[in-house]
Parts: sequence; C-alpha cells; structure tokens
Amino acid sequence: MSDHHFAAQMFVSILTMFLRVWGAFGLPVATFLVTNWVRLYTHPAVCAVRSDRRNEISSDVAEQIVALRAEGYHPSEIGARLLVRMLLGIASDLSWMAVHLEVLQTVRHSRLAMEADLALFYLLRPWRKLRWRSGSG
Repeated sequence: MSDHHFAAQMFVSILTMFLRVWGAFGLPVATFLVTNWVRLYTHPAVCAVRSDRRNEISSDVAEQIVALRAEGYHPSEIGARLLVRMLLGIASDLSWMAVHLEVLQTVRHSRLAMEADLALFYLLRPWRKLRWRSGSG
C-alpha cells in the first residue's frame, strides 16, 4: 500500500470517528459543506455554466450516496467519504473556476471592445459625413 493511499485511509478513518460522534448529522453536515463549496467556486461563472456544474455535482453526490448506502456504509462513513472527495477535488475545482473566470473575462473584454467600437462609430459618424461631403465638392 502506498504512503498516499495509507494517509488517505487514515484520514478517512479519523474523519469517520469524528463524524460518528455526530451520528446522524455526519452525512447532512458533509452534504451541506459540499453543496456550499460548489456554490462558492461556481459563483463567478456564467449562469448557465454555473447551473450545469452545480447540477452535475449534485447528481454525482446523490449517486455516490446511493451507491455507498447499497454497499452498507453508515451515514457518517458516507459523510466522511464525501468530505474527503471534496477536499481531494479542491485543486480541480479551483482549476475549473480559473478556466471559467478566464472565459468570463474574455467575454467581458470582447463585449467592452464591441461597445467601445460602437461608441466610437457613433461619435465619428457625423464627422465622416462632413468629411465625405467636403471632399466631393
């Protein structure tokens, strides 16, 4: 067994013991933390992308809970596994957020550039008409 795997198993065991103290609250607390973490890191994304990501994670969590219950895990153990999965996925979540922030910034910059071009067009439009007329006659 690798050191990483052993450390992860040890962490799950410690977290499971901690959550057993809470008993039935382990799973709801873990679900609450995962849900709010997802809400936090998806918040800057565009509404449709944010909604899709939240639905995707919600579905994954629900499927994981059902699968672990079917395997006979105690709710506190399921909660521990959800939290470990969340903690191990934070780097990926932040990477997802960075990509979508970059896309959002690009969209905003291109929109600002387009608005600036339109403003410049409308500002220079009367000048173009005057210049064209003066050059033709």
